[in-house]
Amino acid sequence: MAKRKRLNKRVLALLISLGIILILGGVGVVLRFLPKDPAAYAQKGEEALAKGEWKKAEDMFKTARNASTEAKYSQRLARFLLDRIGKDPSLTPAERRDRHRGAIGLLKEATMRDPTATDAQELLCDIYWSALLGSSGEGQEYLLDQLIDETTSLLKLKPEDDQTYARRAVCYARKARTVPSESTIKAAESDFRKAIEIKKDNAAYWLELIRFLSDPQINRRPEAMQIFVEAITAMPNNADLRVEYAHILNAEGRSVEAMKQIQAAIDNDQTNPRGYLALAAEYQKANQIDQALEALNRAIQVDDTDVRAYRQIAMIHTLKKQYPEALTALRKGLSVVVEYRKNLSATQPAAQNTRLALAQYELNYLLAKVLLDMQFAASDEKAKADLLAQAKTNLSEMEKIPAEEGLKDQIRGRI
Repeated sequence: MAKRKRLNKRVLALLISLGIILILGGVGVVLRFLPKDPAAYAQKGEEALAKGEWKKAEDMFKTARNASTEAKYSQRLARFLLDRIGKDPSLTPAERRDRHRGAIGLLKEATMRDPTATDAQELLCDIYWSALLGSSGEGQEYLLDQLIDETTSLLKLKPEDDQTYARRAVCYARKARTVPSESTIKAAESDFRKAIEIKKDNAAYWLELIRFLSDPQINRRPEAMQIFVEAITAMPNNADLRVEYAHILNAEGRSVEAMKQIQAAIDNDQTNPRGYLALAAEYQKANQIDQALEALNRAIQVDDTDVRAYRQIAMIHTLKKQYPEALTALRKGLSVVVEYRKNLSATQPAAQNTRLALAQYELNYLLAKVLLDMQFAASDEKAKADLLAQAKTNLSEMEKIPAEEGLKDQIRGRI
């Protein structure tokens, strides 16, 4: 009898222990599925990001997004993924592509969760615009259609946004040049004119309209020239307009007048390097190389993030087989652009980061190209191997930036 009582006590103790385990396990399961506080997880994500803990930050932002149906958490995760693509060197090219696609999906999710999420819609437009700028051939038609859709959605939220009208106009213009149709031509012209109406002092809008109407496929050059007169009247001191006008004068054999326009561009627009770039091109045509290099260095003084000056300097040296000088110019430009991009604040426009990213991409491409030219010309096997390794490093840097695959393919093919 006593033995049975002892056995019953043991069974009871075992059952109690099992019950406690089951209760604790059940509590764990319940806690696991209880609603999480998205704000708390988003804050943990910010803290991890501040420490450079990319993986933990991504996990926290994902948890915040999964715990809420609010658009802001989808949008924050999207911005984080885009930021990580450009700044986390541990990511492979495939991981960068996955996060880029994921960011687009999250931004679309944000606009579905909140149709008034203007920031998310703007970022979507920025992403597709960057992709379009770096695209060619196959896939461009898809990007044009996507960007037309996204800019149309943004214009419903910001009906007086000149940049969005201009971007949509560029899309219609590209489609019209490929397969001209009256409706597409009208859509492009209408959007360009609307952008100009909103912001008359933006020379880029005038120039895009002029180039579009001057295109042989569109065949409205007289009208384009009249718009040029209107543009210069509206902005007589704009360097871009002056230089474009100089190109037309040069094409008509009026070189003296063209040079006056270039000088006016330099004198009257001190913040734009375009006048110096045009002056350098004129000197280069006349084989006055020292003067050309001097003008290009003046252009860099005006804007040291403008890739065109570094490209032109490198081209001059490469043509003369002065490869070390070409590398020096390109590396100087790359270091400047990387530093600017690293120090961009979160409040600065996304377009600024895009411009610098594309400059960084092109400078790495140009560096790889020069290094491979040097490798081809080298006879020493050790030197050839070292140059190839350097070119591979530049290609690796290109892989970190979502941009035109054609330039990457050129370098891959040569490597």
